[in-house]
Amino acid sequence: LDDYLIKVLYGLPAIIIILREIIVSGMREYISGNSKLLTVTKLSKWKTTAQLFSIALLLLGNLPRLGHLPITEIGLLCLWFACLLTLITGIDYSRKMLSSLEKGS
Repeated sequence: LDDYLIKVLYGLPAIIIILREIIVSGMREYISGNSKLLTVTKLSKWKTTAQLFSIALLLLGNLPRLGHLPITEIGLLCLWFACLLTLITGIDYSRKMLSSLEKGS
C-alpha cells in the first residue's frame, strides 16, 4: 500500500478516538455535579473492548512467528469498528449533553 494511505488507515481512526475521549472527558468535567447524565453505556464498554482488542491484534501482528496470519489486517478492521463505535457513543453523549443544557436554560 501507498505510504500516505497507510498513515490514513491507521491515523484517522486513532485521531477520531483520541478527540472523542478528550471531548467526552471535558463534558464529564463540565457536568460533574450531575453524574447521572453521562453514565457509561453498554455500547461504550463494547467500544473500549474493541479498542483494546484492536491494539492487542496490531501489536501481535508484528511478531515474526505470526507473520503468516492476517492479524494486522484483522486488528485494523477492529480499529475501524472501534472508531465507528466511538463516533456513535460520542454523538449519543453530545445529544444528552445538549438536551441537558437546553432543559437547564
